[in-house]
Amino acid sequence: MKSCGFILRTVTWTPKDGPKPLRSERRSGNRDDPDREPERRGMGPRTDDPDFAWTRQIYQVPDARWGFASFGREQHPGVCMGVTTAGRDGVFLKGRGAEDRHKHSDEALVAPSEANGMGKDTYFNLRPRAIPMAQVRMYHNNRWLGTLEPEVTDRLRERLFHLFDIEEGH
Repeated sequence: MKSCGFILRTVTWTPKDGPKPLRSERRSGNRDDPDREPERRGMGPRTDDPDFAWTRQIYQVPDARWGFASFGREQHPGVCMGVTTAGRDGVFLKGRGAEDRHKHSDEALVAPSEANGMGKDTYFNLRPRAIPMAQVRMYHNNRWLGTLEPEVTDRLRERLFHLFDIEEGH
């Protein structure tokens, strides 16, 4: 398993630095109509849009991808904080409900909003995990919740950089 500091140092933070779209994500037919909104809950925005960025997208990630199994739960929310420079992995933070929270300094609270699609206060663990982009693309088509607001993402990044003692330019 890669260390958290290594993962963070290999992350691209700008929308233009993500992986190239797959053939299936390029424009074709009515599905990619420029005015199309997601047709159903779970389908994310078009990835071929020049303004689209993997950063800030929130997905329901299966617990197995987080490395555990939980009775009565099958998934936890995850927010993509960037894509590694090679474009192979998305860097995610795992979320959990406020009622399940133990007091940790390495968690950040995110309130629910219409944009982020979460239904309750969620604490995101500030220990990044790499998830292969092939998996992230599948989540984008059927497990998308919403998009985290830029000011909330900036706050999470500041906390991550402080926690791992990383200079802002990296």
